[in-house]
Amino acid sequence: MKIAGGDETEGKDQFVITVNSSSTGNITIRNIELREWNGGFIKTDGGQIRLIELLLVGSGLIVHNSVGKLEVIQCQFIGDGENLFIKPFIQLTKGDVNIIDSVFKDGSFVGENNGCVVCTGVCTTCQIQGCQFIDNIIETGSAAVDVTTNNCTMLAIKDFQGEKNIFSGYHLKDPLSGNFIKSISQKVIITYSDFVNTTFSSKGNVISINDEQYIEIVIDECKFANLSSLSSSSMSTCIHTNLSSNEGFQIFIWSSLFINCKNYGSEQTLGSAVTIHSNASTKNATSYFNENKGIEASDIWIKSQLTDIELNLSNFNKSYSDISVISNFSTCSASSKVISIESLQVYSNTFVIFGALKLAN
Repeated sequence: MKIAGGDETEGKDQFVITVNSSSTGNITIRNIELREWNGGFIKTDGGQIRLIELLLVGSGLIVHNSVGKLEVIQCQFIGDGENLFIKPFIQLTKGDVNIIDSVFKDGSFVGENNGCVVCTGVCTTCQIQGCQFIDNIIETGSAAVDVTTNNCTMLAIKDFQGEKNIFSGYHLKDPLSGNFIKSISQKVIITYSDFVNTTFSSKGNVISINDEQYIEIVIDECKFANLSSLSSSSMSTCIHTNLSSNEGFQIFIWSSLFINCKNYGSEQTLGSAVTIHSNASTKNATSYFNENKGIEASDIWIKSQLTDIELNLSNFNKSYSDISVISNFSTCSASSKVISIESLQVYSNTFVIFGALKLAN
């Protein structure tokens, strides 16, 4: 079934389908193509919604205000063009969302609470499986996947039946000042995802996590390749975190590949590939970087004054790089004094973390 507007303004501020708050049932919508329509596709204030095999072109296409679950399966979302900023393809203020095997491309977004998939309000979980985010213009404040509420207990980006998630800006003319993923959810799991062929500027980067509550971050079996940040950058190109000094945190980065990840910014307290930052506290924090490989990738910067932090060679088990030497590996106490220093002569195929490792005191 095809739906199209009749003129340039038809559908503005309207939705093709609305579901009111009195609805409590399950609604399935399948095989619809929407083009040349200036409004949204569906707004839900009640019920559980399943959308299957839709092709939707436009802005503000799905608004989900129901505590029920939203499922999006094998759908395509296409923006209005590179010169027109649009509203989110999918925006949730309540409930859970599970997006499977879907494509988001050619959108243009700017500002907070904007992007391909945006979770706000009292949205509780966001799962994305085997999806593609291709050539979306993500400008300052926006993100391809944006979780802006700490009511969200989990953001999970995983494979679907062996199909990876792909985030790429290969055909974009200008660098991005936004993020592929931005989150303040209580738990972030990102696995089997490729982040490739993109240049960033300003505060743009692949993954940005800022959280004032306890958080667990897991990044596993991911590839970061052919990524760079310009001289205006103030963010690590791949992963940049500012985490709670009051609640503590855990970070696990496992079995991931960093290839040609470069940062040309002038910020000195910044890792080109990864930055982890928190302030003084008595809470426990743990970071593990296991079985990662770096090829032409630059350094990690870890700055934490948490008194219980443990940071030593065991935290970087079986991680390798094509850079040959790490020197002045150190761990720091809450008083910022170096409590141990090891000058390591470590060579290829033994132990190095994506390149030079920096630990800030």
